[in-house]
Amino acid sequence: MVQLVEEKETEPIPVNDDKDEGEINFEAELTSALDDLDDERRKNKKISRFLNIKKEVSVLIGKLEESKKTTNELDEQLSLKVIENNTLIEKIFSLKLQLEEQELKIKNFFVLEEELIKLKEVQKMMKAESPLPIENLEGPQAERSRALDEILSVQRLAGTKYGLGFILESLQQEMARKSKGGVAENRTPVTQKQKGKQVIFAQRGSTIGTRRRSM
Repeated sequence: MVQLVEEKETEPIPVNDDKDEGEINFEAELTSALDDLDDERRKNKKISRFLNIKKEVSVLIGKLEESKKTTNELDEQLSLKVIENNTLIEKIFSLKLQLEEQELKIKNFFVLEEELIKLKEVQKMMKAESPLPIENLEGPQAERSRALDEILSVQRLAGTKYGLGFILESLQQEMARKSKGGVAENRTPVTQKQKGKQVIFAQRGSTIGTRRRSM
């Protein structure tokens, strides 16, 4: 009896092969599923990174387009400014030329005014000195200048400088000499005929002589 019990206990327990194979297949499927899940997760990460990059690229492209548009607008404004600047430069040069012309006219006006003042002073002195009238002093300036220079060339001393710039000084010196009795002879114009191309002078105490003028 005891021997039979021991034999039963020593007998190996039968193993269920179908159950073990099912557990092994489940573990393999689970491992495969986990691997697939990891692969999908990696793919999703790559796709998500790619989408983010694409979004950033789209934003940068939009900014680039705006920058191009702004650059084109600035180029147009710059072109307009360049044209406006060139126009202003031309106006400045034109105004500068006009200003120089006006300055020259003003200088000529003052020179002419000084000449007229000198001529008026000479006219007054000659009228006060000579009892005879002097003709054609109210004519054009060039004719008056030539006539006065012709008259004074006869009246002045040989060492006196010629030209209207020296008329007043020479007359003052000669008048001072005359007042002191330092001049031996005095020549006074009698008449002046410019249209007839002839100037007539008379010297005190001498006969009247004529002098032709060259035109």
